[in-house]
Amino acid sequence: MHRTENVELTVVCLLEDGGKVLLFKAVEWAGTLTSSEEGEMKWVEYSQLPSLKTVDDLEEMLHMMNAPGLTEFQYLLCGGEWVVSIK
Repeated sequence: MHRTENVELTVVCLLEDGGKVLLFKAVEWAGTLTSSEEGEMKWVEYSQLPSLKTVDDLEEMLHMMNAPGLTEFQYLLCGGEWVVSIK
């Protein structure tokens, strides 16, 4: 059984194909994480995140996770270049 408490939606990433990635944070977790073909699932300390191999825009996403009022992270194709929009 999995259980989370005080779960908060912190970031919504809108993808060009209409897909979405939702980022949550929780105060407590109980249960076992399950990895899939998409990758390994594991808990890491927040302070370790910048040193891990992750997406290029992780720093901006972490900022959003901790900034009240910011909830949307979107990549927009403008003039052939990808531009990040944060709301």
